[in-house]
Order: sequence, then C-alpha cells, then structure tokens
Amino acid sequence: MKCKYCKSIIEDGSLFCRFCGAQLFKAQKQETPIPKPKHLSNGRWTAQMMVNGKRCSIYGATFEQYEINARAIKAQLISAKNEPPRLTLGTAIDRYIASIANVLSPSTIRGYNYIRRGRFAGYMDKLIGDINWQQMVSDEAKKFAPHTVKNAWGLVSVSLSAAGEPIPNIHLPKSVKKELPFLDYKQIQVFLEAVKGNPIEPAAILALHSLRRSELAALTVDDISGGYIHVNKASVMNDGNVFVNKPTTKTEASTRDIPIMIPRLLEITPKSGKLVTIPETSLRDRINRICAANGLPLVGCHGLRRSFASLCYHLGWSERMVMQIGGWSTLQTVHDFYIKLYDSDKDQNVKAMKDFYKFTTE
Repeated sequence: MKCKYCKSIIEDGSLFCRFCGAQLFKAQKQETPIPKPKHLSNGRWTAQMMVNGKRCSIYGATFEQYEINARAIKAQLISAKNEPPRLTLGTAIDRYIASIANVLSPSTIRGYNYIRRGRFAGYMDKLIGDINWQQMVSDEAKKFAPHTVKNAWGLVSVSLSAAGEPIPNIHLPKSVKKELPFLDYKQIQVFLEAVKGNPIEPAAILALHSLRRSELAALTVDDISGGYIHVNKASVMNDGNVFVNKPTTKTEASTRDIPIMIPRLLEITPKSGKLVTIPETSLRDRINRICAANGLPLVGCHGLRRSFASLCYHLGWSERMVMQIGGWSTLQTVHDFYIKLYDSDKDQNVKAMKDFYKFTTE
C-alpha cells in the first residue's frame, strides 16, 4: 500500500508510515470488559473484579457511575479503593439540617430535629451503604401512622440527596385521607356566642378570619388599621421550645391584608400590645373545651381556619378569592383541604337537580 501523504510504498495495514511518520488510520477503540454488577437494596451497584491479580469490590451510586469506576479501575487510571461512604444515616441528616439551619423557619428545623431524634431509631447509627431501606420503612410503618412515616422519609430523602447518594426506590405506606372537623355556618354562630367575653375570643375571631396560629400569635394592635388586619409576620417555636418572632409569614402568599368581617373584633381590640395573649400551645384545648360544652365539633384553632374557607364556599365566594384572603399559595390546597361542602348545601343542590328533572314525570 502507498502512504497517502508521501506516496511511499509501505506494508499493508500499517498504522503509521515508516518514511514520513504520518498516522494513516485512527486506532480502534477497545471496550474494556467489566463484570455485570448487582443492584443493592440501598440503591448502589457493585461487583467483584480482578485487578493486578487481586480481587476488589467496585461500587457506584448509579449504574452509570459503576461503569465509569469499573472501566477506570480496570485501565488502572484510578485506585481500586472505591468503597461505599463511611457515613451513617444520622450523620447525613445532621449535616443536612446544619446546612439549611439559617434558611428555613425555626419551626421547620425543630420538626426536622424531632424526626432525627424519634424516627428510624435502630438505623441512625448504621452506615448508609449497609441499610436495607425498604425494611427500614416497613419497620417504622409498624409503629407510626402512614403520614408520619412519609414525613420522616422525606427528611431521609433530602439528606441522602445532599450527601450525593441516590434516593432508593421504596414503597411507602398508603395514607387514608381523614376528614378534618370544621364548623358550618350555623355552628359558627353558636360558637361566636359561646366564646363572647372569654380570654380566647380575640384568637378565635382572628382564626375565623383565616389566620394561622403563628400569624395571630405575632399580631399586635398596630396591625389593625383602616378596617383591615395586616398580616406580615409570624411567631414560631424553635428547637429549644421557645417562641421566636419571624419578620415574614409562612409563604409569600401569606402576607396579606384581610378585611375585618366580624365587627366584634373592633369592640375587643385593646389600645396597645398584642391581640392574643393566650399561649399558642393552649389555644387548641381551650377552643375544644368551648366546642364540647356547646355540642360542636372539636375543631381546635386550625379548624376555625378551615371553617372560614367552608363558610366562603357557602356564601358563594370564588376559590381564587378564598385563596387570596386566606393566604394559600395554590387553588389546589384550597380545593382539596379547606373547602368543605355543608350537608345542607348538598341537600339544596340535590333538590335543585330533582326540580330540574321534574319534567320527566309530567
């Protein structure tokens, strides 16, 4: 054959010309053979491989990462000391909580630390690479409600992700949607009469204006003006069980101006200071005692917020209006969790439908 550059006669199949030294063909890429890996219950991939006459274990957080590691080790580009991380689940969670401590609400951090101390207790000191994740979740599901397990797993997932670990594909226990109590429009009237003059009356009326417990706890007389309740801050409990003030509300949508719709609020507003002086931790019990004494559902403080949304439905408010006044971020939340159909409203709707079809029997 001839060299395509200098035209010299050279041996057939030559990769380089022995006269001008030019490379005549690109070298064929040789695929490095690697063993087929196993997929572990913790989400990692691993296999045994001989390197320089010694057997070693190759790992990867994903299948693709395993292939990269295995080929690089086979080609002796990197060391075979590719062990799973010596990181326990508890340490991973601690690191994640520390990384977001100055970003999230103190109450959120408090909730994360509560999970860290009380969930998956038998697994917190185990290495991440040694945990059977499905077994861990199944063990927890024997002791706690599905939504509790789901919340705890949420913290585990974000902690693994922050540590650069794959999130295992596991099955969580199914939650049964529970109907939460609220007051219908007739019961609201009974409740307002029963709470009149009680120390918790300001908190109850504010909750019926859609305020969350954290919002009404931070409210002062200065936030009542021009016929509106100006909601722009919150008071939450930190990890030391101490209430601290936040200069912001739960979400951007939670900062809002609410028209005063229950005139009684203006009658009982003090001249200065906070509107609610009852500790947040006792509001639920005090409200429920009044409900029980008057034959009403035990709604607690947050149930009054649900009652607000349901009353809006009864009065014909649009969901968008409910979302805006109530400080909810999405219409889906309003629709799924807060707007409830009163039985009387259902009956009226059914009656209207029956009246419409009367012509079929005439």
